[in-house]
Amino acid sequence: MVFFAILISCIIALVSGYFYLKHSTAEEIELVEKRLKERGLPATPAELDAYYPAVPDDENAAFIYLQAIHMLKSDPATAETIKDLW
Repeated sequence: MVFFAILISCIIALVSGYFYLKHSTAEEIELVEKRLKERGLPATPAELDAYYPAVPDDENAAFIYLQAIHMLKSDPATAETIKDLW
């Protein structure tokens, strides 16, 4: 009987904790979003994308990395050479 009382108490504690954290986390997120918007900062991924200017293609280093990865995948000898350098 004591075992079941402890088990029920644990279940109630876990369920209560879950709902408390879920509710308090949502409120905290809303508060952070409000503070960001008050400061004129982006609060969503879409706002963040619009906040920073796009990097021109001729200055974007991502293309160099993509070319390097493509070379490694298409030429196993190049990959082995690079492994030997490490």
